[in-house]
Amino acid sequence: MTESTQTSDEPLKQQMTGRDDSPSIEHLTLREWQAFVASHPRSTVFHHHRWLELLSAQYAMKLKLVALRREGEILAAIPFLECRSFLGSRKLISLPFSDVQPFLQQSPKDGEQLLSALDAHLPQNYRSIVIRCDEPLPTPYSTSHFVRHEINLDRPFAEIEKTFDSNIRRNLRRAQEGGLRFDSGVNRSLMEDFYRLHLATRKKHGVPIQPKSYFLRLQKEILEPGLGIVGRVSHNDRAVAAAVFLTYNQTFLYKYGASDINALALRPNDLLLYHGLRVGCERGYRQFDFGVSDRAQDGLRRFKTKWGAVESDAFHCYVRGEPEEARTNSLALRTLSPALRVAPAWCCRALGELFYRYSP
Repeated sequence: MTESTQTSDEPLKQQMTGRDDSPSIEHLTLREWQAFVASHPRSTVFHHHRWLELLSAQYAMKLKLVALRREGEILAAIPFLECRSFLGSRKLISLPFSDVQPFLQQSPKDGEQLLSALDAHLPQNYRSIVIRCDEPLPTPYSTSHFVRHEINLDRPFAEIEKTFDSNIRRNLRRAQEGGLRFDSGVNRSLMEDFYRLHLATRKKHGVPIQPKSYFLRLQKEILEPGLGIVGRVSHNDRAVAAAVFLTYNQTFLYKYGASDINALALRPNDLLLYHGLRVGCERGYRQFDFGVSDRAQDGLRRFKTKWGAVESDAFHCYVRGEPEEARTNSLALRTLSPALRVAPAWCCRALGELFYRYSP
């Protein structure tokens, strides 16, 4: 753990009231933050110090760990990354590229105290302060552009299989009859196979791709230390589908997935998810998280529910500033998308370097 990642410029320790025993708003060190995360039952991989350090280093974003504290005890805390737009305006987001996070608090009252103090205690040069959460928070605005899907793994896998839709069962039989093979691990070759498929998938959909350096960091700094795996499905010794699963505490999370368009008739994605669910269940995780989906992605939402997943809302809660459109519907992405579908792969990578840094 490198404390150098915690680069808040301004010291922050301010009492909520004039009383000595009143809680204060403070910046935490990474060690203090991780100790709190490790002790909290609702923490996920997106709270983990390794994830925060990866994002901060990859995108050159300052990390701010803001907490409500009384007599040394952390009552509630939120991690923020300082992001900038193309035009240079600053905002705090908790957290970019991280789907949603549970708000870590000891009690709802503690959480409300921290939220009510954030706007006054953080510098006014931030145009907006946004928390991406799994529930609406008592902030001036809460919007929901996305939904999430989860499956309870805290039961025998045979019971989970019974909840699969008949179409899923049929696709799994086709995948098994087609000679597909699943393997998983954390090594570089698995990540290279994933990245090749991911680049082709993003290009097909006209979406910028994250830098390759990001995925190599992910493999080295997240997967190798035990916070995830790459799952791969192969046909005739060639990868035709792959996914990055992130793991921590009680949750096995599907973060990224990609497949070969020419192999979709073999149903590799179904086999990939099946084994992801099975691995998560066998390793003792309690929840399988499919990640977030745009509300407009009706087909993807139906696909996830066919596995027996329960859908719930994901929220962007604005402590400061007014609600913005989802990145997936931004003017920048709508403008870039047609060109990316026909552009060479290097162009998708180059634009991704800029897009994800300034449009988190």
